[in-house]
Amino acid sequence: MKLSLEYVDNFFTMDGLDKKEAVLEIIDFVIDETDTPYLPDCITDPIFKALASSFINIIMPDSIDTISPNKKVEGEITLNDIEEFISDIKEGFKDGFQLHDIANITIETIKFTSEFIDTTADEKKEMAKDIVNELIESIEIPFIPENFSDSILKALADGFIDASIDALEEISIF
Repeated sequence: MKLSLEYVDNFFTMDGLDKKEAVLEIIDFVIDETDTPYLPDCITDPIFKALASSFINIIMPDSIDTISPNKKVEGEITLNDIEEFISDIKEGFKDGFQLHDIANITIETIKFTSEFIDTTADEKKEMAKDIVNELIESIEIPFIPENFSDSILKALADGFIDASIDALEEISIF
């Protein structure tokens, strides 16, 4: 996704929405042309396309407010802060976490860890990854073995967390 974003970024005549659509078309093409080992494409392709569509809003948000922190908190993040956040997230998804919730969970986690101004970007990334990865483990995806789906979803989320926190760091939102 990052490479496709860099590619379309060179087209100055395209607006943000056109670039977002172009990135999705590139990703869809790559998904169609890539075979998933041990699993049929008819199962994995729709899942990856849905994830790409959701995650594109993290990398190319309509507004920076989508991923920027709601507030700034002095001091470092504590275990109590993390536990309270996870509890709040779980409360918001009383029916459990579904595949389509991963992007929203990732965005909210990025916003949460970014609130703590005395925490380094690397620490924010690691905490965000730990939180999202823990929540991903509770998601069930039909027809796909859990050890396979969890590792793919975690790798995807980790990449988006890194890219988003790096982008926020570049524009000094922290």
